[in-house]
Amino acid sequence: MELLIVLSIMIIMTGVLYANQNSKKSSIAVESAGRIVAAQIRALQNESLNGKKIGTEYANQYIFDVAANATTYSVSYKNTAGTVLDTIVSDNFATKKVKFNSTVSFYFKSPSAAVNPSANYGIVIVSDDGNSTRYVCVSTLGAVTEQSGACPA
Repeated sequence: MELLIVLSIMIIMTGVLYANQNSKKSSIAVESAGRIVAAQIRALQNESLNGKKIGTEYANQYIFDVAANATTYSVSYKNTAGTVLDTIVSDNFATKKVKFNSTVSFYFKSPSAAVNPSANYGIVIVSDDGNSTRYVCVSTLGAVTEQSGACPA
């Protein structure tokens, strides 16, 4: 009888632990995606400050684009004439079970790395189950932060 009670307590504890681990997975995936996106934006900003040569030309605009309900984002490089020199599409975030919940497009202009058009931008990343959300914020001054709360307007 005592063995039965001990076994039932262990089964209940295992079920609670398993449920906790599943809810943490989506939170960790969203947090990880937020870090990746913030790092990409910082790298794009850094390239804008230092200049990036693609083929025989230097890029003048360093563009970040993401669409709502998308699982990828893109980075494009344009020269001074506005011709696209290169476009890179991110890995598919569907494998991480997250998606972007906002449409955002902005660029850094070389050599100042100023954000254009001048505004604050918030990239919203959500888990497929909708339980976890992360925000990547880009301010008019170029500060890039990732946070759990909404970006300032």
